[in-house]
Amino acid sequence: MLFILASLLLMFYGYSHIYHKDFWWWDAVLLWERLNRPIHRTEQWERQQDFLGLLCMAGGVCLLLYFAASGAA
Repeated sequence: MLFILASLLLMFYGYSHIYHKDFWWWDAVLLWERLNRPIHRTEQWERQQDFLGLLCMAGGVCLLLYFAASGAA
């Protein structure tokens, strides 16, 4: 059960990085404004968010496959 919950949370986190970039951008802007370092949204940042999201989703799928293959109930 722990593997299923962890994998679903990891997959949801990855999904949010891919499809809710505006939320993550707003969060990053607030952080860097507090540190007095203005930032700009670039194509590299967009690709980084996509990569992080895909990586998290792949990790969640791997956890689900491990749970299914191990036969743990």
